[in-house]
Amino acid sequence: MGNRVGLLWYASGEGENEPAEIGRGDRLAPLSAAIARQGLDPAPIPYRHDHHEAVAQLLEDCSAVMVWVNPVEEGRDRRRLDSLLHDLERTGIVVSASHAARLRIGTKAVIHTTRHMSWGTDSYLYRNRNELTEAFPSRLRSSGPRVLKQERGHSGNGVWKVEAIEPSLVRVTNAGTDEVDERSLRSFLDEWTEHFTAEGVVVDQPFLPLVSEGMIRCYMSGAQVLGLIHQLPKAGGLNVSRSGLKRTDGLTGDSYYYPAESTPHPALVEQLDVSWIDELCEAVKLDKAELPALWDIDFIAAGQGRYALCEINVNSVSPPPGGPVDVIATTLARRLKR
Repeated sequence: MGNRVGLLWYASGEGENEPAEIGRGDRLAPLSAAIARQGLDPAPIPYRHDHHEAVAQLLEDCSAVMVWVNPVEEGRDRRRLDSLLHDLERTGIVVSASHAARLRIGTKAVIHTTRHMSWGTDSYLYRNRNELTEAFPSRLRSSGPRVLKQERGHSGNGVWKVEAIEPSLVRVTNAGTDEVDERSLRSFLDEWTEHFTAEGVVVDQPFLPLVSEGMIRCYMSGAQVLGLIHQLPKAGGLNVSRSGLKRTDGLTGDSYYYPAESTPHPALVEQLDVSWIDELCEAVKLDKAELPALWDIDFIAAGQGRYALCEINVNSVSPPPGGPVDVIATTLARRLKR
C-alpha cells in the first residue's frame, strides 16, 4: 500500500475523461505540498458519480485518503461514496473523516444531540413528516421565527427561515438563495416529505437575529483549533457561503483568515480548547482520536457573549488560504503511524 495519500475531490460535469485526467484549480496545492513534506506521496483523484468504480480502484492503492465531496453534488447524495470509504476503512486505509465522525458530527442532527451544551439552542428533531406537521406549527406560534434544516446539505441548501405573518400564513426564506416567499404553512410543510427519505431527519432551531453580523467558521485539525474566518451575508440576506463578504479587521493585504492565537473571538477559541471539544465527543460518543484531520465548526453570535452552533462540516472542508497546512499534514501522518 506504501505511503500514497489520495486527495479525493469532486469534479463537476459529465464528460468522457477518466478521473485521473481531469484537471483542477489548486486550492489544495499548499496542503499537497505539506503532505509531501511529511514523506508521503499525495495523489490527486477527482471524483464523479459516473466514475465511481474507477475511483474505487485508485483508492485501494492508497494508505490514506482526504476527501472533498459535499453531501449533495449536482443533485445526487454521496451515500455510495460513503459506503466505499467505510469499506476502505475496514481494510486499514485512513480516511480524513472516519465513518463514525461522518455519522455523529457530520450532519445537522448534531445540533440537537448537543443542545444541552452551552453552545446549544432550543432545538428539536423530527424523524418523519407527521412529527413535523404536528409539532412545528405550535412551536412557530409560541417562540417566533424558526429555522428548519435538512439532515444533509451545504452552503445553505435545505435550510429555511420560517416566520408566521398570519395564523396560517408564513414567510419563508431559502438560506441557500436568499429568496423569500409567502405561502400557507400547510403547503410549505407538505414539501418537506422528501427530506425524510433514506432515513433523513429534519432539525428545528430558533432563528438567531445576529446572523446579520455573520457566521464564524472555526477550522479544526483533530482536537486542535487552527483559526477562523468571519463570513458576512449581504444586506438583508442569510447566505454567507456565496456572498463573498468577510470580516478582515486587523488583517493585512487580501487575507481573511485569523490564526487561533490572534482572532477577534478569543473567548470562542478558549471555549473550544477548554471544554467544548471534550463535551462534543462525550455527547456523540466519539473518541477524540477519531476527530477528522480537517473539519470546521460554524457559529452564530447569540448575544451576551454567547455563541450558538450552526453546523459542523466534515465532508468537504477546504484548507483556509494562509492556514497552517503543515498541522493538517502532521495530523494525517501521525494517524498513518498508529
